[in-house]
Amino acid sequence: MRAGPKQTDCKPPSLARQPKWVANRSRTLAAKPQPLAPQAQTFASKLRTFVILNSSFVIAMFDPTLPQEGTPLDAVQMRSQLNGLKALIDALVTVSDAQVDSTTTLPPGSPATAGVNVIGSTLHITFAIPQGETGPAGTAGDPGAPGQPFATAVVDSVTTLNPGEAATVGVSFDGTNVHFTFAIPRGVDGTNGTDGEVTAAALAAEISTTSSNTNNVTTLGQSAEGNYNPTQMQDVLSKLDELITALRR
Repeated sequence: MRAGPKQTDCKPPSLARQPKWVANRSRTLAAKPQPLAPQAQTFASKLRTFVILNSSFVIAMFDPTLPQEGTPLDAVQMRSQLNGLKALIDALVTVSDAQVDSTTTLPPGSPATAGVNVIGSTLHITFAIPQGETGPAGTAGDPGAPGQPFATAVVDSVTTLNPGEAATVGVSFDGTNVHFTFAIPRGVDGTNGTDGEVTAAALAAEISTTSSNTNNVTTLGQSAEGNYNPTQMQDVLSKLDELITALRR
C-alpha cells in the first residue's frame, strides 16, 4: 500500500522552544508507527471472518495488517481502519435467548454432533448424542415379600358386547376378595334356514306315537270314605281302566 504523506506539519508549537535533540526525539516518536499487538491482530481477523460469514452486511474495508510496520502514520488510513472495526462490531448479532430445537439419539459408537444457528436474536441448538452400549445383565433381585392371601373370587358383572368387539376382563382386589368383571362379545347372527315341509304320512306317524285324547275321561267326583266300601273301590278301578284305554293307541 502507498505510504501516506510525511507529516512535517504535525510538530507541536512547543517543540521550537525545546533543545534540538529533544525535538528530534519527539519527531521520531511521532512518526514511528505502532503496530497492532499479535493478540489484537488475531482477534480482529477472527472477528472480521465471523461477521462476514454470519451477516448480510457489506463490511467496511478493515485490514488487520494495517498499518504496516515502519510506515508513517496516515490519518485517513487510521480513520478507515477504525471505521471498519466499528462496522464489524456493529454488525455483530446480539443473542438474547437460546433454545434447544431437538435432541436425537444415535446408535452406539456414532460421533456426537451439535448444530448452532442464529435466527433473529435467538440461538438455536440441535444435539445428536449416541446411546450407550448395552450393559451386562444385572444380578437377580431379592425375593419379594409373600402376597396377601385372599379368601374368595367374586364375579361382579358379565357384559355382552356387540359381535366383533374385543373381550375384556377386569380384576381388582379389596384386601379380601378378588373381583372380576367380564365383557364378552356375542356371536354373529346366523342366516335363517329354509322352511321345512311336513307330509301327511310324516304327520300321521308322529301322531301315532302320542296318546289318544283323554279329555273324555270324566272325574269321579267322590271323597274317600273312612271305612272300606266295595262300591267306591269298584268305581275307582273302573275309572282307572277307562283312563288306560284312552291312553292306548
